[in-house]
Amino acid sequence: MDQSIVKAIHQLAEKRNQLFVDASPQDMAGLMRSRSSQQRRHVSLVHSRAAGEITRMQKIENQTIVDYTIYYEWLFKQREQLYVEERQEFRRASFENRLLTTDNEIIRHSLELDPKAPLPLDHLEEKNEYRSKNRYNRREAVRYAERLVE
Repeated sequence: MDQSIVKAIHQLAEKRNQLFVDASPQDMAGLMRSRSSQQRRHVSLVHSRAAGEITRMQKIENQTIVDYTIYYEWLFKQREQLYVEERQEFRRASFENRLLTTDNEIIRHSLELDPKAPLPLDHLEEKNEYRSKNRYNRREAVRYAERLVE
């Protein structure tokens, strides 16, 4: 693995972490909403750490495409309580002649499925239709109990 690319990925991870710590709104809308919410709740950042891991590297002529994951870990303090938040970001960087050209977040959907395939929850909807016919009805249960008592 090319060490200059690995070093560039580590620098990107540290830079993004520092942007979060400094509360810079550049290209980090989701993280910045989190920071503004924490400021409203009087939460202070005690410690921050970011680590990157290269998951895939593809070389095409003089261009290298690198998929990587950044793992963020933040230690926050609210009043006397400490808590940890973790987040991971999937990103893709493109290098041309070992120089970074683009770096973008990869939006991963929770269900990466064939659009023609049925959703995995379709079978539950069928069961719900069946269950709605046999739903527990409290009023009917009370009437039934009253008939038994009489």
